[in-house]
Amino acid sequence: MRLIFSTTLFLTLIAFQGLGQNLLNPSFENWSPSGQAPPFDWMFPTDWTTSNATTEFIAAGVRQEGNAPDGMFVAEMRTIGIFGDVAPAVLVNGTTGLNFSQYSPTLHDAGTPYTGAATGLTGMYQYTAGQAGDVALVEVWTKKWNTATQVSDTVAYGKVTLGPTANFTTFSLVLQTLLPGTTPDSLVVHILSSDSANAANNSVLQIDGLALDSSVTSVAETIVESELQVFPNPANDEVTITVPQEAAGTLQLHNVLGKEVWATPISESTIPLSLADLPSGIYFLRWKETGYLPVVEKLIVRH
Repeated sequence: MRLIFSTTLFLTLIAFQGLGQNLLNPSFENWSPSGQAPPFDWMFPTDWTTSNATTEFIAAGVRQEGNAPDGMFVAEMRTIGIFGDVAPAVLVNGTTGLNFSQYSPTLHDAGTPYTGAATGLTGMYQYTAGQAGDVALVEVWTKKWNTATQVSDTVAYGKVTLGPTANFTTFSLVLQTLLPGTTPDSLVVHILSSDSANAANNSVLQIDGLALDSSVTSVAETIVESELQVFPNPANDEVTITVPQEAAGTLQLHNVLGKEVWATPISESTIPLSLADLPSGIYFLRWKETGYLPVVEKLIVRH
């Protein structure tokens, strides 16, 4: 279902005390040692996995800082230049593996147990871009293990990009339900210090005070049916994307790191998409049209 922004739509946000307890160490007050000898004796936020071990031969991108608007510490995340490339600092909740070639924690097994119904995430951040156009990224999804496909289904998904700001600023992210009526079994919060074609060395994100929120609708919502369809799914060669005849806006495809890998303006109701150059994995197709909340569908590529 798609929500229309109109004068008849009002959302009352209700923050449930204790709901944020499902996100462990949300204000980054607790830190643990890497357990290694200098110069690899960096710290990491307890109950989170960082990209530090993948970039430590240059620098640890995630570190503890004391410039905190909430409590004593913030997580500072710095994009690092490595051999002519740039590696965003990465934080993901839970304990997961590492992809050293991507300088990142792995995401398929990331997250912590969660069975709630949060519809958003809030927090505070400060951001300095290493060059014009760079932005940070926060994305959240809830998921549930599918015993038939042996892959976790995405129950809800949302993301927000964070632009430069000299002072700590509040941000909010809205989770869009993709599988209504499904109770998730885990929650993933994924944070990157850079997420753009302009990713630059020394872009710095400081983030603090994360909290899950839940919302209810105070009056009847004006809604229309979502007709974004992707077939086949999973797929290995090509998919066909179908939107309503009157649809406008843009389609974007993002990988699980939040990087845009394909985009096109909508000019017809049926759009073919070749998957030949895309690695196997999970992707998110986003349809954004002025006046509507974005619609997100998950696409699984299996070669």
